[in-house]
Amino acid sequence: MKNDANLNPENFTKQFYQPAVEIIGLCLNGIIFEQEYHPKNDRAPPTKLVQDLDEFLIKISRDSRYHIELRTEVYLSDPVFKVLKRHVGLPGR
Repeated sequence: MKNDANLNPENFTKQFYQPAVEIIGLCLNGIIFEQEYHPKNDRAPPTKLVQDLDEFLIKISRDSRYHIELRTEVYLSDPVFKVLKRHVGLPGR
């Protein structure tokens, strides 16, 4: 089933990020993006995940407190790691 809120930068920013930063401020130590396990018949190809993650991370606010949890083994691949390295947890990001 398609989830239109998944990796939607506008939803994330308006419904979570802005309120969390305003309310919690400096006490906010981390933001975890958790992707549940996707069974074989219900998963996007890794190339689609790479594209979607890259577009999402480009559009959201820069913040070094982002963490990504991927539970689908096939997504633990070099193209995904390259996108994450480019966007998540790096100084100045």
